[in-house]
Amino acid sequence: MNEAQKIHEETVANILSKAPQTLAVFNQFKTACVGCHFARFCTLAYVIESYQLDEKDFLNVLSISLKQKQPSERGE
Repeated sequence: MNEAQKIHEETVANILSKAPQTLAVFNQFKTACVGCHFARFCTLAYVIESYQLDEKDFLNVLSISLKQKQPSERGE
């Protein structure tokens, strides 16, 4: 499985648990993913399709957010 396929199959809940800062991305793109009970089942591919998001733009912004460190990782 290639890297692009892996990210498409990643669930929203998994991303949010690993990188809480990404919740801003889901909100920015006006999804209802944050706090949704189905987030543990929904893949990024499903979110992109369901909300008719620009895939490249969404994944780019998400990638940038994933690279940002949390305050605890910065030693704050």
